[in-house]
Amino acid sequence: MSERYYISPLARDSRNRVRPAILDSQAWLVEPDRQVNRVMQSGITEGEPDVPWCCCFLEAQNHAALGAVEDVYLMPDYSLDGSLSGMDDNSKVEMMTRLTALGVDMTVIDNSSSYRDVLAAIAERLGNTEFDANSLA
Repeated sequence: MSERYYISPLARDSRNRVRPAILDSQAWLVEPDRQVNRVMQSGITEGEPDVPWCCCFLEAQNHAALGAVEDVYLMPDYSLDGSLSGMDDNSKVEMMTRLTALGVDMTVIDNSSSYRDVLAAIAERLGNTEFDANSLA
């Protein structure tokens, strides 16, 4: 099993709680060994999330199937401390484009930035003031 970051829309479960929609997908339900290690999402105002998506850190065996879930983005498999200058150009462009479309301020990210910096920019967009990129292993 390995861990990866995903961007997932939010949905409501049977008890009307907001949670990552990927957790209701068939791909997640058939995953034999699965674990949610971390979810970053925005606050809730008047019963609705301020931002309709979240970033989750999932442990699973079949990331390709999970990444194929509709409206879910499987972020690149890359070292947290790796400089983006070393990331595959196609993966980097897709990541930057998708995150920008979601309202993440990617103007603060350049080739000298780390993947950890990207996660911090996501947390900022979600209004997660308690996020500490340095606490990630």
